[in-house]
Amino acid sequence: MGRPKLFDRTEVLERALDVFWEFGYHEASMRRLAAAMDINVATIFSEFGDKKGLYAHALENYETLKLPLFIGALERPGADLQTVLLNEARLLAVNTLGLFVMIRAKVAPEIVHDTVEGTIATLLSALETASVADTAPHDRSITPGIAGSTSANRKGLAP
Repeated sequence: MGRPKLFDRTEVLERALDVFWEFGYHEASMRRLAAAMDINVATIFSEFGDKKGLYAHALENYETLKLPLFIGALERPGADLQTVLLNEARLLAVNTLGLFVMIRAKVAPEIVHDTVEGTIATLLSALETASVADTAPHDRSITPGIAGSTSANRKGLAP
């Protein structure tokens, strides 16, 4: 029978993810991870396999415990437009942070590109769904918001 674990798995995975966020995947050495997690390198290997396994478990832990805080309100019956948009904005913020992590971890560019496209598709779908559900008369086009932006003026998109 093995020794009982002397650490909280969720807590060490959160600490590991903090290191990955701060240093990126490649610069997050096993020694640095072990120090932040307050466990030894051998424990990381026995518990998570290797650094890639630790990274996967840390992301899974984040997805399981943190993402519901951002998108849970979307699943409630009768979620109104404001709730949907607020939660989509939070999801966008989380995805943006995730993209920074992916870039720092030197994830393949095509994966980052696919993630960006998926995020945009999700946001557009939520806006479309919210617009259809919202019966209040208003301009549902997103173009006026884009046309009035400073970046749109610089890119020649404004009228």
